Amino acid sequence: MRKLAILFAILMPTLIWAATYHVDLSSEETFEDGSETYPFKTIAQASAVMSAGDTCYIHRGIYRETIVPAQHGSSGAPIRYVAYGNDPVVVSGTEVVANWQLHSGNIYKATGVSMPLGNKNMVYFNADAQQLARWPNDLDGDPYTYDAYFAETASGTYSDSYITHYDIPDYWTSGVIFWLGAHSGCSIQRNITGFDPGTHQLSFTPMPTSIWPFSNHSPLRYENGHRGIFYLLNRLEALDAPGEWFHDSATQTLYFYAPGGVDPSTGTVEVAVRDKTIDLTKNYIQFERLNLFGAYVRMQNHNCSLIDMRIRHGIAGLIPDVNSTGAATAGGAAIDIVGDNNRIERCLLEEGTSNGIYISGNADGTVILNNVIRNFDQQGNHCCPIRSGGTDALIISNSISGSARDVSRATGEGTVFSYNEVFDGLKSCADGGLFYVTGNSIPRDVELSYNWFHDAYSPSYAGVKATGIYLDNDTSGYKVHHNVVWDVQWGGLHFNWDALENEIYNNTFWNVGTNEALILCWVPENGGIRTDVRDNTLINNLSDVRDWWDSGAGDYTEDETLDNVFSNNVQVATSPFVSIEDKNFMPLNHPSIVDQGVDVVGITEGYVGASPDVGAYEYGGTRWIPGADWTPSYFSWLLGDEIPGWIRIDYAEVLGNSMVLGFTNGPANGWFELHSKTNLMDAAWTTLQTGLPIDSSGAGAITNPIAAPQEFFRLFEGEAPAPAGPEVIRFTAPDYADGALDGQQNWKAEAGWSVGDSAGIGHAITAQNSEIAVLDEAVALSVGQSIGYTVNFEFGGAYSAPTNYVYTFLAGLKADGSAASHVGTADSAADANVQIFPDNDTYRLLSNYSPVSGAGNIAGTQLNAGDLLRFDYTLTLGDHASNTFYTVRLQNLTDGTDTGLGTVTGVDATVHAALTGPGAYFFFQRINPGARGAGLTDLQVNSVTITHRP
Repeated sequence: MRKLAILFAILMPTLIWAATYHVDLSSEETFEDGSETYPFKTIAQASAVMSAGDTCYIHRGIYRETIVPAQHGSSGAPIRYVAYGNDPVVVSGTEVVANWQLHSGNIYKATGVSMPLGNKNMVYFNADAQQLARWPNDLDGDPYTYDAYFAETASGTYSDSYITHYDIPDYWTSGVIFWLGAHSGCSIQRNITGFDPGTHQLSFTPMPTSIWPFSNHSPLRYENGHRGIFYLLNRLEALDAPGEWFHDSATQTLYFYAPGGVDPSTGTVEVAVRDKTIDLTKNYIQFERLNLFGAYVRMQNHNCSLIDMRIRHGIAGLIPDVNSTGAATAGGAAIDIVGDNNRIERCLLEEGTSNGIYISGNADGTVILNNVIRNFDQQGNHCCPIRSGGTDALIISNSISGSARDVSRATGEGTVFSYNEVFDGLKSCADGGLFYVTGNSIPRDVELSYNWFHDAYSPSYAGVKATGIYLDNDTSGYKVHHNVVWDVQWGGLHFNWDALENEIYNNTFWNVGTNEALILCWVPENGGIRTDVRDNTLINNLSDVRDWWDSGAGDYTEDETLDNVFSNNVQVATSPFVSIEDKNFMPLNHPSIVDQGVDVVGITEGYVGASPDVGAYEYGGTRWIPGADWTPSYFSWLLGDEIPGWIRIDYAEVLGNSMVLGFTNGPANGWFELHSKTNLMDAAWTTLQTGLPIDSSGAGAITNPIAAPQEFFRLFEGEAPAPAGPEVIRFTAPDYADGALDGQQNWKAEAGWSVGDSAGIGHAITAQNSEIAVLDEAVALSVGQSIGYTVNFEFGGAYSAPTNYVYTFLAGLKADGSAASHVGTADSAADANVQIFPDNDTYRLLSNYSPVSGAGNIAGTQLNAGDLLRFDYTLTLGDHASNTFYTVRLQNLTDGTDTGLGTVTGVDATVHAALTGPGAYFFFQRINPGARGAGLTDLQVNSVTITHRP
């Protein structure tokens, strides 16, 4: 009994005290105890009472607060913050601005607006970051195209504390200058100290050019035909373009020119007021399925995790640094990791001016797994989407893209950077790489393996300096193997200074710069001593044909094969891969590649065949595919609770080349439409689809083709679709040209059919008997649905009473879309034909030699050449061929005679099967209107009208 009591006492704290709390800001209860019935209204209330093992379920809504856990969790009992069910939960660093009034023109203002974050202030309109007032204006909304001006280059127009440009407006006596020097490796911001309207010199806080990065990036350096580009920020007088804002801190007034020049109150304007969405100083805390907006995450803690999160605009200051000496890496990060053993998994991080994820050199054992990280370092310094300096970091299976300069960096001892797809770098700057590091000639034991690196091209003002893997100044101890590098501008691999003891095995390099060597080395003198790339090993690497090495500095050149191990590397002249376009770099059975490698311990184990292959993949081996294994949903729901008409997206998934978006919260039996953007700085959304139905439960879904690598969607309440009007096909320019009808637009036709007078009235015409033309648009129907056509036509020649019955014209639906042969009057098609009686002035409609029920004869008048005739046809699908029916009618518009409406009940089984399956096809056909002396010749079709569709 004593043992049982002790055991019970040990378990009781976990069983009794692990609690569940609920937070719901929409709750109207006045009593709050954190239960699901009486939830807290703020996350802070839950944080104040939570302890190890507790879970906080957060219900849908936008929570404008910072999550600050008050207690530690423990190894077996973490504290958890989780979105409730499928509820969309946003934790925002912003507050909404209202009470707008017109200031002047399209500029509005709001008073009493506090923006306490200084250089990290930001304004958002409908969840999109806006532009601090600047000159010259941002022309395209792309944060990576700086739309900047070149500074003057003549002697006396520049220094380390001023530049000259003759178009600078006189009001720029204060503000901030954004400067990207001619070397284009790192932007700099300095406070403006004055402007001389006589000399047009703009003065700013001096750049300390004795230290880096100012030594390489000030106006004193001339390169690429200029000294640098610039734009100016933060003056009210510069506010003159859509999307620009200015905050007067003295009067607490926000001025804003909304996108499209609209009244800001028609959307949602937010300002950043909190710098963090999550502030972690406690250990063993977990976050799941939350969405963070407008502020960063600080992880100054141990053993914490962010799982399945969405983080947007986590770091958004347009002035990352002024007047300091730390400009190269200033600006912060969307996730700033300082503690040990923290984990970021299956998260989306997007849009930021500085770093995406920053792992401090003090952080050990960080895991970055299966994330999508994109569009950071928009201000163009040495920040990047992921920058890691911590030891033993695992950066695995991430999709990392979009940066003004470098896309990835990992320098901590023991780091593994593997199975990542890294692309779209150097969009604004130069002298960087998709993977870029520097060192101190001390080996770091970093592994870079099984990655794709592709697409890096610097802009023209920056020079041709965008590389794949860049092991810059004194980098040492990197093991680089089984990577693929392609479509870069400036070499596939780069060493500088005393780079040593790096191991480069089994990599594939392709299209790594026009007239560039594969491996570039810069070995200048440093303190009077020549630097030396040495003691590196390069084996089993594959490349297209180009120089292997280009090493030197100025007039000095060096043969790097003399003091580096360089062996068994292969070049081939043409692609040896399955498909570069499909990113399939598996080798074909190429004699220079397959079994031509040498065995390297720890690198080539598990090879297929007699020996390892050269390059990153093995012929007959496994095709590894790097990057995240999921496609993130988007943030179109973000303001769904605050903008009338927005419909929250509850789920999103990719199926093939399409995006499927669904919701459950729309207006019952209503309608919605789909909008998109490829650039969130654009003022307007593009309408993709309208008139989409919402069912009685308020649910709906839409599938839309993916048109761009990055696309943002939103759903919006819409109007019921207008009834479809008739679609008239006229054989006129510019859609048609004189000549054969076959192949024009959606027509298949036998050779006798041609288009005439396309520049005038237009028509399709044939003089050949039994010539068919088929509208190549498959028609599939559901039971009860209908499809209708009208054909306006006439005959040529001169009418004469025939000696026997004459078949002239045939039209309807048939089971196949072929125009290879004509249709007989008694074939299986669902059609009707025009028949002339012998020896009198009568004609009628027939179907398979039988009169059409309800349609009479046109008697007592001739079917003359040139009479304008109208044939109407409508088919309605039944659940069987026998109860499918079609109506037909023939009118002579010249003399006003009419058969009336007739009905044919029952169609051939092949036509019914086509209508319920792959589709049937409408056709018309000339039979033989001149037979038996009838005298009619050409059949001329003037138009075809699709009167209604299902």
